[in-house]
Amino acid sequence: MIQRTKASAWTVSLIFALAATPLAAERPSFTTPSGNITCFLETGASELDMVCFIRDAGWEYPHDGADCTDDRFRAVTMGDGWPPRAITICTTDVFWPYPSPQISYGSMWSVDGFTCSVETDGVRCADPSENHRFHIAQAALNLR
Repeated sequence: MIQRTKASAWTVSLIFALAATPLAAERPSFTTPSGNITCFLETGASELDMVCFIRDAGWEYPHDGADCTDDRFRAVTMGDGWPPRAITICTTDVFWPYPSPQISYGSMWSVDGFTCSVETDGVRCADPSENHRFHIAQAALNLR
């Protein structure tokens, strides 16, 4: 679950029990053909967040106040009507234990108004209003 704190830092806490309901059935998601980027729609109580994380990237971890004691991933999150933001995802054991459908380069993915295109140079996503976008890739992260 992604939470906004009073200090505007992002805290991502994702702990999955082995007996939990498979996330693939609960969260629409996809993985790039390289397996390096996985994106999913996080459903909260009153809003939807588009989240993409990258396993191997050449850019710095965001300075978002995350203090990870175990594994970590670089990621970007964006909601309908609020701009994308770079975050650090801290994990404890298995971060994404369920398979996400792999979609091919040149494909489009759209759920609840969020749209992403998968290309060989990364993943580009837009919010439903199309006022906010991001491009996440191994080489760089661009937020608009």
